[in-house]
Amino acid sequence: MKQRMSRATVVVLMLRPESPQHVRDNKGAASPILQLRFHHHVTRVENQLRASSRRAERV
Repeated sequence: MKQRMSRATVVVLMLRPESPQHVRDNKGAASPILQLRFHHHVTRVENQLRASSRRAERV
């Protein structure tokens, strides 16, 4: 279980950009709202991973 969690965390960290420059709207301009939403999504995924790994440690 712990091995699977760490691999998932690595994937998330690989997907996470240093700066969300590649998050663009359909006109090709960087959209602050899209960037915010993307960052929010990444943060939620990381929090879920942290919570489920904590659950695995408790069991």
